[in-house]
Amino acid sequence: MIVITFLQRAILFLFTGFLLSLGFASFQANAGSNGELVAGWLENAFLEDHQIQIKAKLDTGADVSSLNAPLYELFEQDGGKWVRFMVQNSVGKSVVLERPVVRYATIVRAGAQKSRRPVIELLLCVGGLRKKTEVNLSDRTGLDYQLLIGRNFLSEGMLVHSGKTFLKSGLCN
Repeated sequence: MIVITFLQRAILFLFTGFLLSLGFASFQANAGSNGELVAGWLENAFLEDHQIQIKAKLDTGADVSSLNAPLYELFEQDGGKWVRFMVQNSVGKSVVLERPVVRYATIVRAGAQKSRRPVIELLLCVGGLRKKTEVNLSDRTGLDYQLLIGRNFLSEGMLVHSGKTFLKSGLCN
């Protein structure tokens, strides 16, 4: 017959609680209470079926995602407005994309004039979450991140951990 003393029970109880807390913390870092992905405030994003990888800032304060396209060309095709633009990542890889213009967004920034930006739809993948989302094209030259991912992408299935970065890197490869 195995006899477990009070001290052994206490140690076993504390050790079990410690192991459970590690598992729970790990779960919390990977999924929200409703099964959403939890990503860092910086993540790698893939554009258009992995043609190019860009470091992106996940910004819950932005309504719509924004992509650096300092030079773009508007043109007519298939009876509608289209835009041609180049995207270049931090290691120099670039792609030229052409997309129909879905609408124009008027951006009002404090201390600056209003700007009118073309809005397109792009297929983005961040942390394993792939979806087509609206992205406005803007000149983000001089800013740290070429792509700002807004609530229009994040609102369905992704939470942002403001103290962590690159929690979901590599899940779109």
